[in-house]
Amino acid sequence: MLLHTTKDTFGTINVEFSSGKYVDLLFKEDPTAVQSRLNIHTPDIPELEYIQALGLGLALVPKPQKILVIGHGGGSVAKYYTKYCPEANIDIVDIRPKLFEVSKKYFLYKPSANTRFYTSDALVFLERVAKSNTKYDLILLDVFIDGPSNIISEGSLWSNLAAILSPLGFLSTNVWRFNKHEKVYAEIVSYSSVLFNTTARTDLLSNQCIIHSSHLDPAVLDTKHVLDRVELEELRTQVPLSRILRNTRVMRKSL
Repeated sequence: MLLHTTKDTFGTINVEFSSGKYVDLLFKEDPTAVQSRLNIHTPDIPELEYIQALGLGLALVPKPQKILVIGHGGGSVAKYYTKYCPEANIDIVDIRPKLFEVSKKYFLYKPSANTRFYTSDALVFLERVAKSNTKYDLILLDVFIDGPSNIISEGSLWSNLAAILSPLGFLSTNVWRFNKHEKVYAEIVSYSSVLFNTTARTDLLSNQCIIHSSHLDPAVLDTKHVLDRVELEELRTQVPLSRILRNTRVMRKSL
């Protein structure tokens, strides 16, 4: 059942109700791909697996002060970190401002007083921020790969991401991995391997994976501190972070 439809310069945005419990965000350009999903019975738990994997940052970076979300969609990532990092300053970047209103009205996203929304191309935003010497403790990158922000394999994107990530921070990126996406996936892994000390991959059941990048040593993923944080945050969020961490492996620099 169609709940809402709107158009912007990039295409059509639809919100649909399905299976008696899901509110879904879909772009008409790819009508089979659910961009965001809210389960009305468990609205505070991310429904989509890749969103859950992007939530691993709670264990990787304790009490982040500054968080950057690139690609807002239905607001699932921003909603998660707003709830569990209420004191953090959260900057959200999306080229489609109508998504911000859709996320609040249909996906129960309530931005905190510390949230700022920027309508911008991510490349332009990141270049400006890099020049300002601003640092973020967590960066969550989720851009619609076949849509208006088809920039995920741009070298300047990755060099600026590396410049603005704090020394103890993590960047987590939603990446399509197989078939027609194999070339772009390889480019992303290559950029991360060159620009960061750590590149790790969380494998998912879908064609997607999450690439985690950090200036920290790769051994950090195996420390007792991270393992303890995963268990704690799993209890708090009801997201299977232990399984997500088990499905995460450090990648060799040669890749």
